[in-house]
Amino acid sequence: MVERDLNLRKIDLNLLPVLDKLFEFRHVSAAAQALGMSQPAVSRALQRLRSLFNDPLLVKVGTRYELTEKAKAIEVGLVCVQRDIRGLLNQEPFDPSHAAGTFTVGALDFEIMMLLPGLIKKVREQAPKLKIEVMHYHATVSVQEYLEKYADLLLYSTNNCGDLIYKQRLFSDNYAVIMCKKHPLNQGKLDLDAYANAQHVIVSANGIDETSIDRQLARLDRSRTVISSIPHFSLAPDIVTNTDLLVTLPSRIVRRLAHHYSFSEASLPFEMHDFRVEQFWHHLHHQDDLHKWVRDSMKAVADEL
Repeated sequence: MVERDLNLRKIDLNLLPVLDKLFEFRHVSAAAQALGMSQPAVSRALQRLRSLFNDPLLVKVGTRYELTEKAKAIEVGLVCVQRDIRGLLNQEPFDPSHAAGTFTVGALDFEIMMLLPGLIKKVREQAPKLKIEVMHYHATVSVQEYLEKYADLLLYSTNNCGDLIYKQRLFSDNYAVIMCKKHPLNQGKLDLDAYANAQHVIVSANGIDETSIDRQLARLDRSRTVISSIPHFSLAPDIVTNTDLLVTLPSRIVRRLAHHYSFSEASLPFEMHDFRVEQFWHHLHHQDDLHKWVRDSMKAVADEL
């Protein structure tokens, strides 16, 4: 169907209340009185409306005015238009209890374990109609592309996020080492040489690859032997049980796992800079009320860690 091309900039919204009263009273003088306008002003507005709609709208039949067929159709639509405009201009404050749909969060295993339980709890309490979908983030996809195509929010840490992306720091962390309680290195303080000479398992979504730990060891003229990689932090306690393997994990994860598993913990025997966890979102969602509520809720969960 071909529609007439309208230049919306030429449409005066002030004509809508006039049209509404003309439809209601079907008389120029009565409409003018109800609007607090002069009769000539309403007559001029009617002429503009007739030109806009290409229809006389009101026609005199005997001693009274009647709506044309087109005016009757417009009258029905005008109620909806005025309601929608009022809704746009007088939006009520966002109420999470009315929020519905699915909100997608991308993250790595660490961020999922630390933040998503708390977020889901808040959502269940305050926005029970909202569904949270959690996806594993693969760093082979740029942050901007990921937030344009796959997720509403990303939990990650990077400086390479693109010009259209906002980010907010959630928390920082460092590292600790876990091992079996029977491990020989559990008998004393773990030093750099013992750490470098031990057998290691890493947690990585990209397989056996160089990590920030390995790069720091290289600066210290050391290296370590990595015999396996695992995709999830929650596997680490079972990996070290009754073995001579070490796993280096974020300190917050170690504290959380210690509530459920039996293992020994040691401090990392060399300095590592804290790493940060941030939330990223596309500028398209920056002013969205639901998105802002989820971001604020995520920050509140992080602040409670």
